[in-house]
Amino acid sequence: MLNCAVEYIGGGAFNIGFLKTIEGYLATKNEENRNIYAPRIYSFVSFLQEEKNVTDKNYKEYLSAIKIDVIIESLENYIRCNQIKKKSVAFFYARTVKKYFCYLNDNGIENENLLKAFAYTNSKSYDKRIRKYIENNQTLKMVEKKDAVDFEEIKLLITSIDEQIEECINVTEIITCTESRYNPYNNLVYLLGLKLMIFTGIDYAGIRKLEADCFDSKKNKLTINTYTIRLPDNLGEQLSEYELVKSKRGINGNSFFVLYNEQMMPKETYQFSYLIEGIIGRGDTSGIRKYVITEMIRQGINQSFIMKLTNVGLTIFEDCQNTVNMEHHVDANRYIDSKMRGMRVFDYL
Repeated sequence: MLNCAVEYIGGGAFNIGFLKTIEGYLATKNEENRNIYAPRIYSFVSFLQEEKNVTDKNYKEYLSAIKIDVIIESLENYIRCNQIKKKSVAFFYARTVKKYFCYLNDNGIENENLLKAFAYTNSKSYDKRIRKYIENNQTLKMVEKKDAVDFEEIKLLITSIDEQIEECINVTEIITCTESRYNPYNNLVYLLGLKLMIFTGIDYAGIRKLEADCFDSKKNKLTINTYTIRLPDNLGEQLSEYELVKSKRGINGNSFFVLYNEQMMPKETYQFSYLIEGIIGRGDTSGIRKYVITEMIRQGINQSFIMKLTNVGLTIFEDCQNTVNMEHHVDANRYIDSKMRGMRVFDYL
């Protein structure tokens, strides 16, 4: 059985040359994202040093020839040593390692076979090999589609979405691209729509229907289903960037989110599903919306306001409400009884 890789403390357990590649990789992330990526990538490189004898002398040669099997072996070690139970966490570990090798490739340590596997879409692809291993791992549990995601998964989603948004905005072709595939402008539209769903709980249909003037960049406010709400600073800045790009492309229309060809987003949610699945391994939007709606209930927001803002149906709302009730050990009968005894008319009757 593999030994658990040593915990990283102050860099002492790592070779200096190898450590620089990790530091360089993490330096490409903002502070919040570094905190999410760091334990995963340190676990990977620690595994290579402890189990594969990777050193300063051979790390370049080893990394340029490493195979998917070794990465899967490291994932197995990460799952066991950290007692990981959720498949979404395992998927993000694999994504972290993948991004690390993309960084290495851009900085002179090329692994041609691995990069090809990243690009493949068949059974030999990196993503398919990872998914097969995770789905067959009996210690991991996939959250059912009907269940809400948790806060850790929300953080993983936001981390990845923010990175992808930055990549899209920094690509020159975002102003000129006219192809439907690998289109950074279209990608930006879907990423921002998904981020709005994470913040507001609005459904996909509601995102499609947002009007062109729904966003006030000066006040950093967005109007959704008659409600005007203040946005988190980063999200507001990203939407401002989007409007600037849209203006430079000369895109008009009645909808806020418009694709490169000035068409609305399609009715089908497959683009959202593709983005979500690539990050946490499950492609449904219901888990995200349930998380947001449950949080709103915890904050005491009125049911009618929540339902109007998010377009959520009564069945899903009640499911979220029951989650909160169970958290507070609320028995429906006792709850109603105690509240009715508090009514002013009670004593008179």
